[in-house]
Amino acid sequence: MFTGNWYQLHARLFGCPHLTDREAQVAALIAAGYANATIAATLGLTVRGVEAHVHRLCRKTGARTRVDLARWWLLRPWLCGTEGAVTEGA
Repeated sequence: MFTGNWYQLHARLFGCPHLTDREAQVAALIAAGYANATIAATLGLTVRGVEAHVHRLCRKTGARTRVDLARWWLLRPWLCGTEGAVTEGA
């Protein structure tokens, strides 16, 4: 029996949870080693907004740390239909 959340189940069944464009941008920047403050400045968000995106990304992917999230992103960007491209202020 599966005891994770819906996002983790979806990831298991389909190989990748649905990520919004913004979540994909944040994941790409985390994988590139950027800090929350730098991600916020790059994307025109608040640091708290970035923290919320990171929390949702961890929940959706089952990652427990930023390192887990970066590893997840680097191994699976093509599954999500994203290139990981980041445009400033987008």
